[in-house]
Amino acid sequence: MNPRHGLCGWILSASVVVVGVGMTGAGCDRSDTPKANTNTPVPPPSAADVAKRAAEAENKARAAAGLPPRDANAAANTAATATDNAAATADKAAADVKATAGDAKTAAGDAMDKVKAQGNDLIAKLESAIKANKLDEGQTYVDAFEKIKDTVPAEVKAKYDSLKTQLAAAKAKAAEPNK
Repeated sequence: MNPRHGLCGWILSASVVVVGVGMTGAGCDRSDTPKANTNTPVPPPSAADVAKRAAEAENKARAAAGLPPRDANAAANTAATATDNAAATADKAAADVKATAGDAKTAAGDAMDKVKAQGNDLIAKLESAIKANKLDEGQTYVDAFEKIKDTVPAEVKAKYDSLKTQLAAAKAKAAEPNK
């Protein structure tokens, strides 16, 4: 070893010796292990084996948690109870849906009646404004009706269209210069 390499030279030479010993396997007590035969495929476990292993794992987990092991009868009873509960819940949900649908029909009918009444009220006010020749007030009712026009029944829309035409004619007549 060259003295000018100093401490780094000693560490380097020591690591070369350790690596050399590690590569030769000196001091290793390994025994020869047989290699796996990869030419034959391993068949998958059967469903019964998987179920058995799962039951064993569940019992071990229950024991670790301090719970008693579950037997097959208890599992079957629990499943039957859960099925009965699910059926009862489904029946209750169906009854709730029917009740809600009935309530929705009633609410929709009430809302339609309210919109129809509101439309008829605006039409009555528009008609009286045209008769009184209050054209600006009539235009206010036209603007208000335009907001609900899509929701009112067809017969109310037809009457509105007729009155809107009358209002336009009255405005045109009022805009004419006197002859």
